[in-house]
Amino acid sequence: MDDLLQLGAVLIELGKLPERPTEKNVFSLGGRGYYENPASDLLAFFLNPHGEHGLKDLMLHSLLAEADREDILTEGFAAPAREVATADGKRIDLLMEGPGQIIVVENKVRHTAQNPFESYERFIREKHSGAKILMILLPMRPEAAPPGWKAVAYRDLISRVRARAGSPLTQPATGGSKWPILLGEFLLNLEQEYGETAMN
Repeated sequence: MDDLLQLGAVLIELGKLPERPTEKNVFSLGGRGYYENPASDLLAFFLNPHGEHGLKDLMLHSLLAEADREDILTEGFAAPAREVATADGKRIDLLMEGPGQIIVVENKVRHTAQNPFESYERFIREKHSGAKILMILLPMRPEAAPPGWKAVAYRDLISRVRARAGSPLTQPATGGSKWPILLGEFLLNLEQEYGETAMN
């Protein structure tokens, strides 16, 4: 009984600790920051090395580096396709085609990886026979990937993007581009979603 009383006292004291304020971002204010489809749409936009964001291969190269595949050249990759339907009606979050290369990304935001990975792989191997295939699981927190897939946690990807950016993603690029700021907001929102600062 004394243990329960002590535990209750500790919980009461914990409840008195001040909450660390969370920095607002454009996505958290809109109330749709954590939904997987909008996050995948933004990820696809920033993964496109030829996109209007003008950040070239910043996101794609960072993702490849975290997957230990810096040998894959980012030139020649088309914009990522979203929600690619397999022969059996399953949906691949992101698919990128490059010269002799295919990159598949399964994005996981607030979900664990319980997808039909075999279906994805079968579809890709049948449709793109002869291509080198890289299949990436992108979860919020580190988790094991299914066989044949490479897991890249968002926290590692975010650190790599920030390191490669060379300057804080809080100011417009040369010429006044808004995209570095929006990428910074997107990364901040993802950080808040995976909760590394929540217990500080």
